[in-house]
Amino acid sequence: MAQADTARAVTPPSQTEIGAKAAELRAQATDVQTQVRTQRAALEAARGQALTDQAAYQAATASIVSRLQVGTPKGNPRLVAAAADATARLDAVEGDQTRVRALADDVRRTGERAAAILGETRRTLTLSGAVEEDHALLHEVEDETNGLVVQLARLNREVDADVARQTQLIGVERKRLAALQVSIQRGELVPGAAVTSSAAAAPAAERTAAATPAPEKKTERPLVVIRFDRPDVAYGPQLTTVTKEALTRVPGAKFQVDAVAPRKKGEATDKARAAAQKEIDGVVKVLVDAGVARDRITTGTRSSGTATGPEVHIYVR
Repeated sequence: MAQADTARAVTPPSQTEIGAKAAELRAQATDVQTQVRTQRAALEAARGQALTDQAAYQAATASIVSRLQVGTPKGNPRLVAAAADATARLDAVEGDQTRVRALADDVRRTGERAAAILGETRRTLTLSGAVEEDHALLHEVEDETNGLVVQLARLNREVDADVARQTQLIGVERKRLAALQVSIQRGELVPGAAVTSSAAAAPAAERTAAATPAPEKKTERPLVVIRFDRPDVAYGPQLTTVTKEALTRVPGAKFQVDAVAPRKKGEATDKARAAAQKEIDGVVKVLVDAGVARDRITTGTRSSGTATGPEVHIYVR
């Protein structure tokens, strides 16, 4: 980042209207850069807290399992209290997930802002009345903002992956806690109560893959997740950048584009599925414009336990 700061100091704004606009765009890009740093730090802090809370939860449940394994009276009040403590610790893990979800929303909004700055910078480059210094400054802003778009795409993928892992962990452990509570009332372990919490280290789909293989797209991480939770989501520039990066790494890559809706049944889910399907053509057009051959793009629909509204997920094969 120090190099980028030095680069920005090379070209001061001129006294033209274009120069003033370029200076304004530079200030906006600098602000976005600060937001990216803050959000990256917030993600690392959230990960550290999640690990701490998960470890505390696992220790609490392990002590209950150990006591049940050696024998204990039915409904032992000490174990009832220990189960309540374990529940509170799992609630803390769920609170960590809520904070990461909020961070995901912040990262997406920052990504949209970066894309808007990039678009405005390119538009300003086409305006009349600029001097050479104006274009030099605008090109610097364009390069810096392009880099921010890439950073935000990566950060968005990491946040989404963390949310998915935590969702799987909480779902598995809520069921285990229920089994532990039944075990305490019976004074002996029941099936499902003694399973160790490996969900913190790997998604549930990965843990069960050997026994029940799942379709590839359900276990692999999407290249991009686009959430259409507001009108006019500005995903085009960010998706273009990420797609070109993927093509640079794998020139012959194939892309799977899925319209995704929540797994729950009901009218809201039906509307979300229809809304996601309407966005497919626009997403495919961006991929084609970015250099993906149309015959290397397939589309589909599916549901997701982590989706809260209409989404489009893009996978590279």
